[in-house]
Amino acid sequence: MASLWEPVGGVFWSVPPNDGWVHWPIAIVLLFVAVAVVGIGARIASKRKEPEWHLRQHMVEIGGALTLVYLVGITALTWGRIGTLGDMPLNEVGDFLAGAFGPVAFLWLVLGFLQQGDELRLSTKALEDQAGELKRSVQHQSTMATAALEQMEAQRATLQMQIDERDEALRAIFSIESGYASYVSGLVRNTIIVRNNGADATDLVMTFEPEIPGVGLRLLDMRSGGQESYSFNFNDNESPRNGRATITYYDRVGVVRHQSFVYELDEATDTYEFKRYYEG
Repeated sequence: MASLWEPVGGVFWSVPPNDGWVHWPIAIVLLFVAVAVVGIGARIASKRKEPEWHLRQHMVEIGGALTLVYLVGITALTWGRIGTLGDMPLNEVGDFLAGAFGPVAFLWLVLGFLQQGDELRLSTKALEDQAGELKRSVQHQSTMATAALEQMEAQRATLQMQIDERDEALRAIFSIESGYASYVSGLVRNTIIVRNNGADATDLVMTFEPEIPGVGLRLLDMRSGGQESYSFNFNDNESPRNGRATITYYDRVGVVRHQSFVYELDEATDTYEFKRYYEG
């Protein structure tokens, strides 16, 4: 009990010192938080109506606001003790700075990772869009090429049809009709009628294969719709019984053409019958 009455040294105040309002750092931080929240909220609200809006589009703004609030908070908490940094050992200063700015660095590391992911996603989407556009372009070009080929084929067919029609219009169409046989000096005399139901023909020559001995006909020019009669003599014992007769002629534009007939000797009537074989 005696120790309670021992003298105590020091400075004593009759009234405690006034340190001011001790909560001002918290108030400053809350004020900046409110300003940041209002600003970011207004920014997000103005952009939210845009198509393809996403919250990650505001990562930089959110990160900047959080960094500002954090730095203001650190400043407010250390404001009265900034001067002591000069008296601290360097390793303690480094620990302080690492602890103070480590959260900010980690925050921006995360935000950078998310931002990089978004950019990669946008790049992937752009590549997919380009691939789709290229595919559509290839399909369009393929369709156009197919249409062009079909058009060319239609034009070719039309041109070929016109060529065939013109070629047909230039052809002479002959028919040969056999008459009755007669007999002259031991030979058989046949008379044939050659008709032209096609275009005009000039310099007509009729040949036989195998040859009928002594028979070779050079016919007259024959206009369309015309006909001519021709007679020839042959020895029925020496003449072939069948073969092919060919009429060679020039059309009206000077092109050499041919028309062939199958011939056969009718031994009952001693007349050669002619049937059209093909057109050359």
